[in-house]
Amino acid sequence: PFQLRTTAKGLLSEHLAKVLDDSIFPTFYMGYSPNVVRELGASAAAPAAHPNIVYGKNQSALTDVSATDVVDTLMLENLAVAVIESNINPIRVDGYDTFLFAVHPRGMKTLRADSAWVDANKQGVPRGEENPFFSGGTVTVDGLVIHEHRLVYNTKGADSGSKWGGGGLVNGARAIICGAQALGFADLGSPIVTGK
Repeated sequence: PFQLRTTAKGLLSEHLAKVLDDSIFPTFYMGYSPNVVRELGASAAAPAAHPNIVYGKNQSALTDVSATDVVDTLMLENLAVAVIESNINPIRVDGYDTFLFAVHPRGMKTLRADSAWVDANKQGVPRGEENPFFSGGTVTVDGLVIHEHRLVYNTKGADSGSKWGGGGLVNGARAIICGAQALGFADLGSPIVTGK
């Protein structure tokens, strides 16, 4: 016989886990959970202003970003300096100060194509199957632990004029650097299934 309750419980569990995962990045970008706003019936608020925003390669505004402002080793080095100057609390891992750098797969693609990146991985990391350059593993550069994630905000598929750059035509992604205590999470308990 078909077990509706058992099947529904498993599917709901998967769905709720996906909703939770999918809400983390928008919450970080906007300063509030879009799920909470939707539940309260309120309209979406403008993203919260943040004092530590870096546009492209040291651009002064989002409208100044060009197609050449891609993730590369120079950008990583500038960001590593920016987090120290901004006094962002690091995450201590094995006695080292580190920061999480979440980047969209397209940003990771441009980083892997950077010649300085390729040289550093060829010369600075042991050769073999364990080399993260070949295995797609986690790489750390100047204390930035680089993590590729599909949910990093990006403008792919947005209408012309809604993207970035002077004419709103430049595709881009909004990578995130997180230190210790960058985002809080409250778990009010597991959902329960009640039958009638």
